[in-house]
Amino acid sequence: MELQTKKPEQEPLDIIDSCISAFTFTWINRAYILRVLFIPFLIMFTALSFTYYMKFDDSVIRQALCLLPAQFAEGWMIAQILRAVLLNQTWPVKYIKDGEFNQALFQDRSKAIKCTIIIFVLIQMAVHALWAVLEQGYGIINSVDISETRETKMGMAETLVLLFGIGLSIWAIRLTFIYIPAVANCSPMYLLKSMGTGFWPSVRLIGAFLFCSIPVQFVALMLQSLLELIFDPMLGETITDYIITLINVFFTMVIAIIINIAIAISYKNIILQGRKDAPL
Repeated sequence: MELQTKKPEQEPLDIIDSCISAFTFTWINRAYILRVLFIPFLIMFTALSFTYYMKFDDSVIRQALCLLPAQFAEGWMIAQILRAVLLNQTWPVKYIKDGEFNQALFQDRSKAIKCTIIIFVLIQMAVHALWAVLEQGYGIINSVDISETRETKMGMAETLVLLFGIGLSIWAIRLTFIYIPAVANCSPMYLLKSMGTGFWPSVRLIGAFLFCSIPVQFVALMLQSLLELIFDPMLGETITDYIITLINVFFTMVIAIIINIAIAISYKNIILQGRKDAPL
């Protein structure tokens, strides 16, 4: 299956152009993307529904454990879509041609998919662990009786620590997307070195997230409000909540797909060069 793509003279590296290309790619190849999205979407919806039903959503750790199968499925989905973006390989791939099994293609694709899924899941687990630590710290702060503590002002040291933490968080955003080069069997370190050590690459990623997510979130909110007006009086609050969750899961996964496509397009030339120079 050959994907339909735009035919520019060269791939855009500017993040705005990459985001526009991501929306275009998603729309043109919506049939393939929906086919790859279907099973992970069902797994994610089932996992979230189970989490809410068991009231595990009040604990980050329990929620992360419930969502673990869905994260494996989402990692597989992203890997399949980004292989199409970077290498024009669609799922399922035909490994037999003219009666001969293409062992090299099988090994290349199998290694890339497995590495991408593992790195993606590890990143999601790390994010959940960080949220759990922050949640625990927030709970400790709230448990302190303010009336029994002295009123203090934030000193220079505390201000510097806070600013350092914010700066480190912004810089570390690039680490949440290091699975993308693995899709093409390129070393994540190769892409990180190509990005440099400054803050601009992270700012580009934040810009891609905002540019890709805000239009889709606007459509999702409009649809959610419309469905609440239609179904709430007819089906009741419980059924309507499940329908809204279904819509939210779908659009959240669509946003993730578009963002990943935009970043893959933006760094496509670097990733394909690293596929030759710094393979996994």
